Amino acid sequence: MAAASADLLELVTAHRGVRHDLGDGDQGQLTEIKRFFEQQRGSKPLDTAVRCYRNPWLKDWYQGGENTDQDWYCLDQERWMLYEYIFFLYRVKLPTFLCEPQPVKSRPFIYVQVPVDLTKIPDDHEYLRLQPEARHWNLIPQALKCDFLEPFVHALAWASARRIESATSSHLVLILDSSGYSCHLGGHTLSFRISVPEFCVSRQTALNVAKDAVQFLRRRRLASEPWVNLENVESIVRQEAFGEDMWHPLVYCCWSGRYMQEARLLEPFALLHVVLDGDRFEYEPLEELTRSLKREEWIRLGSTWSESPYESVVNEAGRGLCRPTSFGVAKRDLMSVSHG
Repeated sequence: MAAASADLLELVTAHRGVRHDLGDGDQGQLTEIKRFFEQQRGSKPLDTAVRCYRNPWLKDWYQGGENTDQDWYCLDQERWMLYEYIFFLYRVKLPTFLCEPQPVKSRPFIYVQVPVDLTKIPDDHEYLRLQPEARHWNLIPQALKCDFLEPFVHALAWASARRIESATSSHLVLILDSSGYSCHLGGHTLSFRISVPEFCVSRQTALNVAKDAVQFLRRRRLASEPWVNLENVESIVRQEAFGEDMWHPLVYCCWSGRYMQEARLLEPFALLHVVLDGDRFEYEPLEELTRSLKREEWIRLGSTWSESPYESVVNEAGRGLCRPTSFGVAKRDLMSVSHG
């Protein structure tokens, strides 16, 4: 057994290098994970409750056979085990590139992505006064992310209320963050997946919601800054996310683009209660609920898939925790929430 564990650790190192936090006591968990993936690999079962996952890029340490483009299939009860393994690998700095296919029934969502030039942020700007270490470590300041996100959250909430018959003026919005340095773009990028986890809609309706959000943003005419250009909202809200061949990364997995893999993790950023009242837009970060959610619940909540309305683990609990406030106050609260 010791020899087999050592061989497995060598296999992990051969595929992923030595920059991980695996300890001597983790080798049994690696063996369990590899066995799990071997059992789930194969042709698509007939059971419609089965969910498919794929690693669309590299052949990783847990994959057997010669084909790199493998599929794994999990029943509902097996998905929770998969989520636990995903978070374990994230915690030891061996995140996977696992994705799920374009959903037939989806939560309303949008991807937003735009390059950001950190060198053009003045040293005395509020962003760097609030987070002075951002300059030293070449990080995108949290306050910049919050300012960038506000109109896009507003747009998705407005478009969902407009398109979905059962929607009200008050609902939850989830923000997942994959911002960071992009190898593909050759620079830093603001990159988020924003979704409304309470609703279940067709792919066409999800696309229509995204198109309505773009029209909302065009009418609003977003103001650009020297470090980020917001003029072309059509290019910021990624329409290709609704293509039939699109695969969506799971939470705590690395981003996998169409042409190259990116070492940018998709991580929870915020869970908000949003209220629309005419032209007024308010939100409240659900801090207590954010801290109480288990890691595997974040993975389920962050999926683009939805089997039925109000599937979310946060719906009923979330309603009683929020007191919507103005954007400025909520922004400060949002920056103080720990999502780690």
